[in-house]
Amino acid sequence: MPMLTRLSLCVALTLAAAGCASGPAEPLPPYMSAYPAGKYGYGYTEERLATDTVRVIYHGPWQELPLDSATRTTALERSATATNELALLRAAQLAEAERKPAFTIVDRRTDTDTQRQPGGYAYDPFWPHYAPLYERGGRYPYWHAPLWAGPNFVPGHAAGRATTTLVLRFEPRVTPGNIDAAATAQRLRQTWSGRAPPR
Repeated sequence: MPMLTRLSLCVALTLAAAGCASGPAEPLPPYMSAYPAGKYGYGYTEERLATDTVRVIYHGPWQELPLDSATRTTALERSATATNELALLRAAQLAEAERKPAFTIVDRRTDTDTQRQPGGYAYDPFWPHYAPLYERGGRYPYWHAPLWAGPNFVPGHAAGRATTTLVLRFEPRVTPGNIDAAATAQRLRQTWSGRAPPR
């Protein structure tokens, strides 16, 4: 094989390998996944409490939150609304699987969890505050505070999640006082089917 052709082939293989390594990231599992949705820590769980009574818990994904208190509260409220709908969708799916046309919510609770780290200046613990530098020629060291030894500004960070717990009782018929399982599942599938959290 001529040298030029061989070189071209090596370059092409190298570029192809680099393209594979830097390809698009694998998409996250959909919202409607069993907890913990692979390794990502969101999804639904259920526990049977009695013959016709089940507890459903939907753990929402952790998400970045604004540092501003009012905006952060609004974002958490949206997250809580989402986990309520996802828990309700799972409840409707379970009712359909049990061949029960309806269910009643016996108990509902939504909790939110936040983590907030305020911004500020901090020294890098992996570098000394002072380091020896050498004069030209490298013979005599003198001490100098390099630029990277000073305090660095660490931006603030906030994250949060919501978790909804439903205790539901399956019902043999649809009435004005309970929830139609088929209609609820159809409505909420239109919103959540196939959707996944953003990266």
